[in-house]
Amino acid sequence: MSDDCTSEILLTLVHLFKGDGNVNTIDFIFQSWPIFISLNPEYIRMMFEPILSYLDAGRFPRLFTIHDIGTHYPNATGHDDGVAEHMPIFSTSSLFILLYAYQKLSGDTEYAAGYEKLLKGYADWLAEPRSLYPRRQLISVDVIRPSANQTGLAIQAAIGLEAAAQLLGDSTYSEVAASNVEALYYGGLGLDGSSPADSEHFTYNYGRNKTWNVLFPSYSDVVLDLRTFPQEAWDMQSDWYLKQMKDGGLKFAGPSDGYPGNNLNWGLTDWSQSCPHNIGSIDKLTKCRYRRCISVFRSRPGDCGQHHTRLHDQRPELYTVWHQVHC
Repeated sequence: MSDDCTSEILLTLVHLFKGDGNVNTIDFIFQSWPIFISLNPEYIRMMFEPILSYLDAGRFPRLFTIHDIGTHYPNATGHDDGVAEHMPIFSTSSLFILLYAYQKLSGDTEYAAGYEKLLKGYADWLAEPRSLYPRRQLISVDVIRPSANQTGLAIQAAIGLEAAAQLLGDSTYSEVAASNVEALYYGGLGLDGSSPADSEHFTYNYGRNKTWNVLFPSYSDVVLDLRTFPQEAWDMQSDWYLKQMKDGGLKFAGPSDGYPGNNLNWGLTDWSQSCPHNIGSIDKLTKCRYRRCISVFRSRPGDCGQHHTRLHDQRPELYTVWHQVHC
């Protein structure tokens, strides 16, 4: 800011309503970015400016992107000691996807250029083999215990690398993304079969062929026209969602008893609504969401019994509704 205070830097501090007071949580921003980008792409820049300015100051002692810039809203004091909740691959890949979304939809190419050195460091970190074989860590839905080799994290990393390539003008990251897609999809590493021809869906973890989950990063790949994965991959997954849908909606993952410490009989409105990519699955899921919301708001049984809204820690999350989907 100039000495005469005639210029302005607009910042937005977002409180995650989850009881812990997190400020500008990257996975929350990623959950809600379709809303913000539809209102005005500048919201993305305004939410990321406090994050990037903190990281650019060199105060966060980790090589990956921070999860949030404070745990006691509105105190955005960061985590100088590096002690915080970490989602290394999820947060870092989300950073590139969202900054590219801002650049593509606003036409502003100067903003990311101002942080080029910082962003290149994170892109280099993401381009390592860790992006294809994620170590044990959290994905955005942190009520599920962390695990290694999550297909969804590897998929998001590939999309993040493609976004980084576009954002930084460096095809090296695109080449790494293409190599990872070759292994994940064409090579069957992330599928329930050995190849696309004999597979029905992506898995939750490599080698656990009966597992699956809502692949919310795919929305970014399609909407931003990154084309990291072929459309056939998303069509396959969308067809699988159709088979898994209940009257109450789509679960976040399956099978219900496949995840230690969590009985997966719930779904999330934001993630499940953004994951399908063919008209059939979008239409069916939208109708399920509508029926469930009407039944809850009217406080009477819906089509398959009373749908109880489930809240994380019994507190509502902004833009997110946890709901039971079993009948």
